[in-house]
Amino acid sequence: MAWAVLTLPFSYWPGGSVSVLLDYYLKALIVFWLLGSVLSTWSRLRRMCWLLTLLMIPLGVTAVRHFLEGEFVAEGGHGRILGYDAPLTQNPNDLALMLNLGIPLGVGLLLSSERLLVRLLLIAIIVLDATAVVLTFSRAGFLGLATTVVSYMICLGRRGKWAWSVAVVAMGLTAVLLLPESYRARLSTISEIETDKTRSAQLRWVDMVAAVHFVVENPVIGVGMGNNPLALNDIRGPAWKEVHNTYLQYGMDLGLPGLLMFLALLTSCLRKVRFVRARTRGRGPGGLYCVAEGIQISLTAFAVSAMFHPVGYQFYFFYMAGLAVAARAVCETEAGGRFGTDSGPSVRH
Repeated sequence: MAWAVLTLPFSYWPGGSVSVLLDYYLKALIVFWLLGSVLSTWSRLRRMCWLLTLLMIPLGVTAVRHFLEGEFVAEGGHGRILGYDAPLTQNPNDLALMLNLGIPLGVGLLLSSERLLVRLLLIAIIVLDATAVVLTFSRAGFLGLATTVVSYMICLGRRGKWAWSVAVVAMGLTAVLLLPESYRARLSTISEIETDKTRSAQLRWVDMVAAVHFVVENPVIGVGMGNNPLALNDIRGPAWKEVHNTYLQYGMDLGLPGLLMFLALLTSCLRKVRFVRARTRGRGPGGLYCVAEGIQISLTAFAVSAMFHPVGYQFYFFYMAGLAVAARAVCETEAGGRFGTDSGPSVRH
């Protein structure tokens, strides 16, 4: 945040940068700090994970309802469903991102639950959320969901839970066979962008190439927080669209220093939950290992999805980052502090 403030005088549009800073980024940082500070016990962390998982239900139900009732984006949507009527989920791509961040939390609770009814409820929520991701026809959403599936296959296999891994593979193969042809055709444009009839893939690729060139030419001072559309307008003509890549968004707006700070925070959060997993395997509060694993996979899914979303200053990442800090705090306080210290950079405030 300090770097964003220091670069304000060099912004293409200082007023716009201040607006992004106060309306989005500062609020996201406050949520990050609150989650890391308040969720200091296992019961609080578990309740928050349950709350976030349950809050995914109306998102998933709305996506399915919009698909069944034919409620699609009116202009330029190309047959894609409307999102959930809320700032972070109104766009179908953003809806898919939010659901992808919630799914691993549900899986973590599932793997740590012993009651049959609770497990059945969580399975239903996970299936609903995954179905909703597919119905958004979001390419980034598919990659995020695939990241979650592959990550859990690897994690469960390493723990010797091959039955769970086989179940995940079976469900994944079944889902692929049931995918509609139109969805498979849309997914093919991930690697064959010239076949995208909507031209969104081609235009976003052009913007990302232009963004890379801009960052190379302006490595230290960017155009100011939230001003990358103005720089892209100068490069490829007025379109008033952000670069659809969180990393390039930081690079263009805040230069390489801003990008490196964001990557350091992301890496630190991943190291914290890996630390928790390493120290709570078979020890510590029941379920903390599985929840930490879910948070780690959520962060990994975000890291992949961020290559296709301009959401660097939004709440998505900072929710999961706050949970990662909280998991580390719980590991320290409720596991008796006997697990050693974290060698990664601290993100506690």
